[in-house]
Amino acid sequence: MRGYKQIKKVAIIGAGNMGEAIIGGILKTRLFPAQDITAMDLREDRLRYIKDKFGVEVTSNSISAVREANLVVLSVKPQVVRDVLELIRSAVAPGQLILSIAAGVSTRKIAEILGDDARIIRAMPNTPALAGCGMSAICPGESCSKQDLDIISDFLRSVGEVIRVQEPLMDAVTALSGSGPAYVFMFMEAMVTAGIELGLNRQTAKTLVVNTVAGAAALARDSKQELSVLRERVTSPGGTTMAALSVLEDGCFSELLKLAVRSASERSRQLREMF
Repeated sequence: MRGYKQIKKVAIIGAGNMGEAIIGGILKTRLFPAQDITAMDLREDRLRYIKDKFGVEVTSNSISAVREANLVVLSVKPQVVRDVLELIRSAVAPGQLILSIAAGVSTRKIAEILGDDARIIRAMPNTPALAGCGMSAICPGESCSKQDLDIISDFLRSVGEVIRVQEPLMDAVTALSGSGPAYVFMFMEAMVTAGIELGLNRQTAKTLVVNTVAGAAALARDSKQELSVLRERVTSPGGTTMAALSVLEDGCFSELLKLAVRSASERSRQLREMF
């Protein structure tokens, strides 16, 4: 029996973009039926949206949501995690699994509020989970068992790929894959705009860009070759691709992107120290 089948009721505390992605992903893959999922948020308009879109249970009462669940997903901003934990602490029962996806908040800090015996697992998923193509990295708290990790791995694998890392590496994971979709979307936006400026209509440019990026990602995923080799295979000497790459190199594209990732990692570290 797969580990996640031990989970009977899921509470998503925080129905923002990432909470929505997780709900949509697990419903799309039919991991749980809508009646076994409760989304909690303080914004009534957000709850109406989630209810209308997914048909899950919704509530503004975090304590009742936690009491009815045996998997609690903390999907709130790092700045409010402490307040949420203080609020739900009395409702957290022995045996409950706590999955935190709050950037920069360590399992140790969560355990200081919920108790040293709390079964806490930290994860950093990303929004492509909504399409079943997410990437999640997970690490265990001190009181977690291998079975707990297997349960959460199975749970998150329903919405994409899962890897396990050591907790000190989570700032890097957050910067690379947690924030990563935004970098790709900005890149795609720029490509679409360039296509429009060259005479294509917006829909044609978007179709070309989206499928090019999706195809390149699929090729990179399935190939055993290094990314540099795949790039070189597209780049003929003196050709159109080389002309484009020369501009990117002159603009320090690679260095700028590395600087952006380092900045995101540093912000994750700052959030950890603020908690």
